[in-house]
Order: sequence, then C-alpha cells, then structure tokens
Amino acid sequence: MKKFEFIFVTVIFLLTSISGAVTANNTSANMGESETTDELISDYVHTVFGEYASASWCPPCSTASEDLYAIYDSEDYPFYYVSLVSDMNSIAKERMNNLAVYSIPTVFFDSGYIVEIGAVGQAKYRETIEETAARKVKQPLEMTTSVTWDGDAKITVEVSIKNNGSSFYFGIVRSYVTEIISRWNTNAGDPYHFGFLDFAIKKLVFILPGKAITNKVTWDGSKDHGGQTFENITQENTMVISTVSHWIPRLKINEKGRLYFTFYVDQTSAGIPT
Repeated sequence: MKKFEFIFVTVIFLLTSISGAVTANNTSANMGESETTDELISDYVHTVFGEYASASWCPPCSTASEDLYAIYDSEDYPFYYVSLVSDMNSIAKERMNNLAVYSIPTVFFDSGYIVEIGAVGQAKYRETIEETAARKVKQPLEMTTSVTWDGDAKITVEVSIKNNGSSFYFGIVRSYVTEIISRWNTNAGDPYHFGFLDFAIKKLVFILPGKAITNKVTWDGSKDHGGQTFENITQENTMVISTVSHWIPRLKINEKGRLYFTFYVDQTSAGIPT
C-alpha cells in the first residue's frame, strides 16, 4: 500500500470508529416524472464528474465515448469527465481497480454516486447527470483550477477550495492531467477525449467553515508516470480536471458482488494552461 493510501485509510478508520459512520448506498433508482432542463438547472448545486472506464480494444466503448463527448460539448450541464484507458495507461488501470471495475464501458458519476454499466446511450447519461447534479453534497464548496504552461511539458497547477458550509470539510483533492484530444484511439479509430495521463495533485485537505485553502504543484510530463513519459504534451491540448471528495467512505458492490469503498465527489473544476 502506498504511503498516501496508508495515511488516508488510517484517518478514515479512526474517524469512522469515532462516529460509526460508514454509509452504504446502492446505485440510485431512476428519476420519477420527467422534468425540463430549465427546471433542473435551478437545482444544480455542483459540477458533476464522470470517470469513464474503457479500453482501446472495446467495441461498445466507441459509442460511449461519442455520447459522453457530445454531452460535454453541448454545454447543457455542469459536467466534466476523464477517460480511463486501462490498456494504455497503468495509472488509469490502477484507478479502475480502486473502483472495482469489472465490465467496460462503465461510467462512475461523482465517483460512484451513480454507476452506469455498458453503452447505455446519450439519453440515459443525460438523465444520470441531471440526477447527480441535483444531489445534496456534504458542504457547499467553491473550487477553481488554474493551470500555467511552463514550457518543456511542465505545468503549474493551482487548486483553490472555499468551504461555504457551516461545519468543517475533510476530504481528498485529485487533479487529473488529461489530453483534450487523446493520444489513444477507441476501437473505432477515433481519439478519446480527456484521456487521463496522471494525477498532478492527490492529497488530503481540511477546510474550516468559511475558509479557503490552496494547493499548488508543478507537474512534469517528461518524468516517469507509471512507466510512461509525456514529454510531447502541448499547451492547447492539455486540461486539468480537479475534484474534491468527502472523507466519509461509501460501501458499494459491483455487478459481480465485489465490495469496495469509494468517496463521493462534492465539487469539480477544470483549467486549461495559460
């Protein structure tokens, strides 16, 4: 177990021992009567994050990729996603293992609040994004991701989070470095979008009510990232997508009966290098 994971699991164990709060939550049920997009927008409290588990050899993943990008490109929702191309990136594969992925394509919305297995179609993805965007988060958070291009495949990533809630917020920040048009193609021969390369930031945060914190790091694409280097990334094709997840673990079960813990995302933001 890596040092970060050991520290996080230890803290979770201590806190859950004190509070007895380990929440189990199955995949959410379908929405009731249909609502218009305008009606739903007023209920959106945060930006939705999708982790799209895939592989370049997977035929139905091509359809899922098209549908997810079409929704993102429409700008109809507060929504970002990353493509975890497991057979091309060992760090993406490790993240998929953390989420107990068994089938592909699978999309984890807000790290498992709702999980869609298979190429379910654009209409279903839209319904899920709407439901996820309207869910109640642990604390109202403001989040920004700023990215500076330093040249030679280096970027500086700065993530700021303000806790607008009435109690403290403890959680984990992840900043996913992605290529807007990925170097990896789907089974249909089209490039993935927001292909995940590596984490720029992955750390614990503690934010007092009404306060803000900032984390700033430099990410170097020319260094080793799970056995690969990305010294040929370009400024115009790079996007960093950041999330913050609450510390309370959610016990989930995948389609083959494997139990796993995940941590729901409460806010998402993204930045392109300037």
